[in-house]
Order: sequence, then structure tokens, then C-alpha cells
Amino acid sequence: MKRTIGLFFATVMVLATSGCNSEKAFSPNLDTTTACKISVKGHYDNFEALDEQIHKFNSFYPNVEITYTKVDNYTKEDVANALFVGDTAPDIYFINNAWESDSRYTNLFKYAEDLSDPKIDIDLSAVRDGLIYKDKEGHVPFVPIFTNSYGMIVNEEIFSKNNLSIPKTYTQLVHVCNSLIELGYTSPIMSYNASLYSLYFPYFLSTINGDKKAVDALNSLEASAGSYLKEGLEKANDFNNYHFIDKAKCTEEIAKDNTDGICLRFYKGDVPMMFTEVNRLSGSHKREASSEEYKKNPFKYSFQPIPTDDNGGYFFNTITLSFAVNKESKNLEMANEFMRFLIRSQSLNEMNSSKRQISPAKTLGDDKLFNSFKQVLKENRVLYNYTVGLSSNADTQARKAFDALLGGASINEAMAQYGSY
Repeated sequence: MKRTIGLFFATVMVLATSGCNSEKAFSPNLDTTTACKISVKGHYDNFEALDEQIHKFNSFYPNVEITYTKVDNYTKEDVANALFVGDTAPDIYFINNAWESDSRYTNLFKYAEDLSDPKIDIDLSAVRDGLIYKDKEGHVPFVPIFTNSYGMIVNEEIFSKNNLSIPKTYTQLVHVCNSLIELGYTSPIMSYNASLYSLYFPYFLSTINGDKKAVDALNSLEASAGSYLKEGLEKANDFNNYHFIDKAKCTEEIAKDNTDGICLRFYKGDVPMMFTEVNRLSGSHKREASSEEYKKNPFKYSFQPIPTDDNGGYFFNTITLSFAVNKESKNLEMANEFMRFLIRSQSLNEMNSSKRQISPAKTLGDDKLFNSFKQVLKENRVLYNYTVGLSSNADTQARKAFDALLGGASINEAMAQYGSY
């Protein structure tokens, strides 16, 4: 699909004023009468959140026409390679850091502009440091636009009407679940397939974060490294033994692990807490509108970190979507200028609020859905996959060890099989 932002919007003066007290208003670096076309390509079906920022950019550059085009089979090797061939090559395109070691996506990195070049004047300090990826040469080939985290959707009205507080520590989580059971909520927490991943995996990462010896051992995939899973396995086992999640109910009532499956079940209004991730809330405004129960009885809800110890929860922050600029773009200066406009706290926060994602900006905006994460950021309880350093193979082996535990294996058995799952 393709949508063009017409020049009609050039007359709409929506000034991009500061999104936070410390951020300066956007000021153009180029001739504002410049006329050109900028193409953005990726795999999203639609991108209204980007449209909104294009409208605002056009208040500064009314003669710049920016289009977004969805590319079918975007992640296939031949499609990725063909992306840069001929006159249809994009000026800006979607990219994923996880693809760097995959030879199928060499071109996506080969054509990427170094966005850390001082001449481009992008303020990378607006983005959380742990989300800034650098290649072997120290270049920044892309910048995150949307990010993901694990946590729980909370029906705040259920808590309010029962005089309960949203739990901020693990002890409080256990206590409030017991209280909800006494009130008749047989499954105070629900999740797709009764998964506890959103609880135990961030906690596990916290136990190895900054421990190079542990991370190196886990990355070696040797069976003895399974011992580093013990504390996380104990946490998962402890919570699982409370039986706060009705597995049969979750399996029967949550059909898919996506926005439809998670949100539409939550919007029925009888689920106190739902373990999930931010990506499952993407575009959830639309799910509110399609839920008859929610339209009849709307309620206040928020996305919260799951408290996993008595100091609170962790913010395991990964990248959902990044943008790269084609360094061979015919309109390179303007493509970079549009990125300079996007990579600001205000633009990033607005886009993420519109899409129902969590912003990569250091200073989060006023989206009440994610307000609780401001405190987690302040307390520096944030975990990034770059800085933890766990390899993809080690990540897979760890997940399978937790699956084995929850499938009936003992903690020692789950640890012993590490590296051979």
C-alpha cells in the first residue's frame, strides 16, 4: 500500500514546539523552500504515527513530499537486496539490529548512512544510551523509533473499587493476587498460554547484568553455565507454585498472542492483570473501538513493570523498529534533515503515544499508559540487550530451560540441559 502526504498539509501550521522543558524547538538547517520527494519503505501495513510527524515537518518544509510504502515480504533476502536497485530505492528504510550478522541483509547495513556524523546534526543524546547501536567502526547506522518492554496491563478500576493498590514489589504482587482470589477472581493474572515470561526473563537478566564471567559462560553454551540460571529459575518456580494464573482459562479464552488476542480479552473488563509486552498493545486504540464490552464500559488501564523483587520491577528494553537513511539517496541532505526532526524527545514521544509503543527518548512524554516506567528509568532499573550481552543462542537456550522447568522439570534438571536443548 502507498500513501502520499499531499501538499495540502503544507498549509497546516502545527509548530513543533519543545516536548520537554530541556529540549529546544526544532529549527531548520536547510533552505525551507527546497522542493523534493522522500521515500520511506518498510513492512508496516499502515503508519499513521509517521504521517502525523510528516504533517508537522511540512510546516517547516512545505515543498518536501514524503511518502511511506509498504514492501511485501520485506525480510526476504531477494526483496532486501532489490530494495536498493534502480530509481525506486528508498531514502529512509526499516532495519533491525539483529540482522547485522545475517548475510541475507548485508545491503541494509551496506547502504546505511552514519547518523552519528556531526555534519548531520542529529541529537543522539535524546535517545537512551543503551538503545544506541554502534557497528565495528563506531558508526551509528540506524536509530530506534519504537521500543518494546515486558510487563503487565492493569485494570486500574478493579483495583480502585476493591481498595487495592497496584503492586510495586514482589511481596505486594503475591499479596494482591491472594486478595483478588478471595474477592472471586479465580485467575487474577492472565497471559497467552499462561506464560510467565514477562516476569521471569527480565529478572533472570538482572542476575547476570554486568557479570562478564556469567555472560561469557552462558554464551559458550556449556552445560555448566546452566548454574547461572538458578536464581531466575527459582523465581519462576516460586511464582508458578502459587497458581495465580488459571492455565486452562488462558488457553481457552486467549486465542492468539497478538493485539486482537490479548487486548480484546482484556477489554472485557474482568481481568485484573495481564502479563504481556508493549508490542501487543501496538495500535490498541483500534481494539478499544472494536470491543463492544469496552465501548459500553470503558475503564482506566495502564502498562506496568512486573515487580520481581522487593525493590520493584525491571524495564527490559529492546528495539521494535529502527530507521536507517540510504547514503546513496538522491535527496540525502533532506532525508537526514527529516531524521534530525524525528530524533527528538517530542517527535519520538508523540509517535510512540500514537502507536501505543514505548518511546526510546531519555525523557518520556505524558502518555499515562506508560507513566510507571518513568520511575523505573529514574531508578536505573533498565536492562538493554546490547549491554547485557547475551547471545541469541544463549537467549534461546535460557528460554528453553525455563520452558522445561514450567513443563515439569526440576530446577537442577533444567540447568543440566543448558546448551543441549
